[in-house]
Amino acid sequence: MTKRFEYKIVAKTWGTGGVEAVINPTQFRGVTVHHSAVYARTTDNPEVRAKTFAYHHRHNKGYRGIAYHIAIFRKPDNYIYITNWLNGITWHNSNWLGNHNMIAVLVDGDYTKQSPSNIQLQKLRQILDDLANNWFSENGWIKFDQNINPRINERIITVSKTWQGFTKWYPLNGHKEVAQAGHTTACPGRLMTYVKDYRLKQGKVSWGAVTPPPPPKPKCEDQLKACQNTLAQKEAELKEMSKQVQQYIDRIKQLEATIQEQQSKIQEQGKTIMELGGAIKQLKGELVKCKQESNICSKIKDFVVKLLRLILEWLGKGSQKA
Repeated sequence: MTKRFEYKIVAKTWGTGGVEAVINPTQFRGVTVHHSAVYARTTDNPEVRAKTFAYHHRHNKGYRGIAYHIAIFRKPDNYIYITNWLNGITWHNSNWLGNHNMIAVLVDGDYTKQSPSNIQLQKLRQILDDLANNWFSENGWIKFDQNINPRINERIITVSKTWQGFTKWYPLNGHKEVAQAGHTTACPGRLMTYVKDYRLKQGKVSWGAVTPPPPPKPKCEDQLKACQNTLAQKEAELKEMSKQVQQYIDRIKQLEATIQEQQSKIQEQGKTIMELGGAIKQLKGELVKCKQESNICSKIKDFVVKLLRLILEWLGKGSQKA
């Protein structure tokens, strides 16, 4: 399946926009196909070409902007360029009624001397199909009249009889078909074959069934910048991780110090308990002796005093530690 080309609005960014009058886009009723009549190469820069045409139209012909609403350049890229506002009238048909009724589509090149490229033909076919299928309106671009159907092979567009012989036009025309009497032109050259083939739905010519080229590979400078940005991001992430690890280490050290302190307290308490156990054992022994001696009361009294001293000393040590 052939990949779609992307519409790219450049009327403002390239400075090519400028219309003679703003209208409701639904007033457009057809399409006029043009060539630039200037030899084109695949190495030509689309922006430079568009600006050159716009300069010529403004300064040499007195137009407000480039004459073409939509442009297809020779460079084999993925874009169809919107070079002027789709809600405005431009000078492109050699007569005002043609300008008022028609959208101008340019296929850049001199097609009295060269042939359109496969990709240019594919782009032109996409534009015509999108108009026929009301694609622009359904995809939120701009609402054209649903009667703009380039596939209709009938002169359904009625215009003034001022110019004899041009009272009705097709929805799809080559420039030479709608030029005012006395302003004959060869435009759009060999593209007329494709205009008629599309209108007649004959399919007798090849529209260059090719897949659009892949996006251009990034330049070395762009790749280097992207790598530098990625490296900086990773360094920042590593720095943050190192900070978190250090926080965990500090916390572990605090826990180790607390554990060591608790162990020391437990050891001291164990020592005190052992001393108390010894005192109790000694008390037990003294009591046994007291039973065997006559002066038992005196000895018990002395021993109790001694035991009380030991207990007071132990309590005193505990309060000092606390």
